[in-house]
Amino acid sequence: MDKLEEQWPRISELACSRDSFDRTTALARAVSAIEQALIAVDIESGKRIGVTHRLKEWASSTKSKRIPSISMLVKAVEFRNQAIHENEPPEAYQTAEAVSILNEAWRCMRKSFVTKKKAIDIGMAILDSGAGTDVFLYGSLARGSKEPKDIDLLVFDNGDLSFLGLSYDKHNSWEMMDDLYKSSENKAALKCGWLDTVYIDGELFGEDDEYTLHFAQRQRDPLFLLNVADNLLRLDTNKGMWNKKFIPQKFVILAGLRKQLERENIVAPQRIQNKYGIETGG
Repeated sequence: MDKLEEQWPRISELACSRDSFDRTTALARAVSAIEQALIAVDIESGKRIGVTHRLKEWASSTKSKRIPSISMLVKAVEFRNQAIHENEPPEAYQTAEAVSILNEAWRCMRKSFVTKKKAIDIGMAILDSGAGTDVFLYGSLARGSKEPKDIDLLVFDNGDLSFLGLSYDKHNSWEMMDDLYKSSENKAALKCGWLDTVYIDGELFGEDDEYTLHFAQRQRDPLFLLNVADNLLRLDTNKGMWNKKFIPQKFVILAGLRKQLERENIVAPQRIQNKYGIETGG
């Protein structure tokens, strides 16, 4: 099952369909995604608390200037209710507008979750639990992108979790570590696609040739480790911040290799890759 972040293009496509069932599906999926996003940003959920009430609570508490108006958000949810309960979906142009409004709310919620401060909190929780020995931040958030889409964490451990083969493309990894990640906010963020963790045996990676090669070959992106090494940051637990100090030597070498490949025009800088929609390791 695709993460919710990856479903929005399809939702937008369905919203423009002439088929009423497609438009109903688009509205249902959009509101369902918003419900998970609300959990991720810590807006209380419950059987007696409707999504409209929760959206109003979120809107009144957020500081974002991009947030759609309350009336527009309420109308979008009403369109969903009308389509599902009365079997009367709005016209395509109305459905597309409603989905666009909900997607804008989604992006605002994502921006409030995907921050270096939130990444520090999660990283510290991982270390405090004893599940990891070192935590690193990579990807768009580490690079300082204007609108990062997720928190990408690389966790070194002593083999207790990394032996399971947990990777950034394993959607069930959260359930396998349920005792560690009890936060409903973080679980929802994983479903949204706003949080990814990769576990590596910190004692073997870069030291054991067979393990290092096996880990590299297991990733779906052949450039994954090169991309991770680019602007990799380490969590300084004493200062409670991300910095470039004490990066493992293997990643220093990989970062240098990536820069060399960029100079030779073999790979593009990640800012250019992202501009043209080329998938990278974060």
